[in-house]
Amino acid sequence: MVKKSAVWLPRIIFGFALLGVFLVTEMYLEETFGRGCFSPDAANELTCDDVFESGAGTFFGISNVLMGFLYYILLAGLRFAYAAVKPAQRETIRKASFGLVSIGFVYSAYLTYYQYFSAELADVDPCKLCLASALTTTILFILHIVEHRKKAAPSTARGTVSLKPYIIMTALTGVIILGGVANAKGLFGGEPGPATAEVTENGDPVEGTEEVNPATQIEITNPAVQCTYDPVYEPFTGLEAFMDGPYLGEADAPVRVMKVFDPNCPHCKDLHATLEQVAETSGDKARFYYIPYPLWEHSFGQVQALRMAAGQGKFFPMLDLMFARQQPQGLTLDQVIEIASEVGIDGPGFRAQLNDQAASQPILADIMSDRLALQGIIGDAEGRVSVPKLIIDNRMIQPTYDSYSPDCIAYFIDQAQAGPTGG
Repeated sequence: MVKKSAVWLPRIIFGFALLGVFLVTEMYLEETFGRGCFSPDAANELTCDDVFESGAGTFFGISNVLMGFLYYILLAGLRFAYAAVKPAQRETIRKASFGLVSIGFVYSAYLTYYQYFSAELADVDPCKLCLASALTTTILFILHIVEHRKKAAPSTARGTVSLKPYIIMTALTGVIILGGVANAKGLFGGEPGPATAEVTENGDPVEGTEEVNPATQIEITNPAVQCTYDPVYEPFTGLEAFMDGPYLGEADAPVRVMKVFDPNCPHCKDLHATLEQVAETSGDKARFYYIPYPLWEHSFGQVQALRMAAGQGKFFPMLDLMFARQQPQGLTLDQVIEIASEVGIDGPGFRAQLNDQAASQPILADIMSDRLALQGIIGDAEGRVSVPKLIIDNRMIQPTYDSYSPDCIAYFIDQAQAGPTGG
């Protein structure tokens, strides 16, 4: 009679391998789209951008997210084969699986150490998804030790009967992962993904195709508690130098709202839609300034195009379309020229300006100068900057869905208007 542990232990190991596949998929969605399957509140706590961009994010130039995905897929494949092959072949597969998990355990221990003790990430909260993956690998390592000590062969049942639990677990994991991907891309009305909204000729979304901004769905019942300033930052001084560009609202509005953004940042896209909504009702109280901060290399060209469009009074129409057609690796030059034409700028002439090195260098130098200045003001102790940043009346707003909701932003504006520093 075969012991129950000989049947269930391989299945449990296979299940944890599939859990690892799910976790690294979540890391990919977080890295690419800014979130995965988790709720909006949890998404704020699971941001791993600093870790992904650090030394813990790659191995010999290869993304550790990709490495983790291949690791868990290979492990799951070995465990599926362990159940499918003849009993005489299982010992070889078990040893290969044990060796793979041992390597994964050692490497995940190193990455965990790096997150907690490296100088590069000293002031950064550890990536919770990464820690969940490390815990999963640790459990897998322990389960393999138990399996090795028992050296018990699993059930000799063959065919669909013995493989049925593995097939069911694989199917369930696949459904969950596909749902997470669809949610991240906005196919089910979740977090907006790149370039999924249809727009009319003037850049407005077609009715019925608007993407859902999580912050706009939050009900603010207690602003004094739900709407919070960021305690990390003291009130700012010297921001007037950045307030000479395009803004929404009336010219004599007393309160100044400053948004720092990257045109390829999904959360910046959300905040843009929220600020437009607030500007319609509070435009007589506040001026809403937009300060481009190219977070990624591929964003510099789009920021340059926005600067040039501002000179022709087309900053906001162009920004609207850039956000509407946002994609992870940024827009191509042809896509930017297409947007320029749609907002009323001469497309060929705009292309010539963008390609003119002599004309572009002063603009790019100005962008870099502003970027460095902002980095010194809103960067952390290591000089790192995340976007979006929202500053109202010289005070940084806590970057949560609550505080970025229309009700909270209106509340902050009313506070600033009534306070001694308003205007």
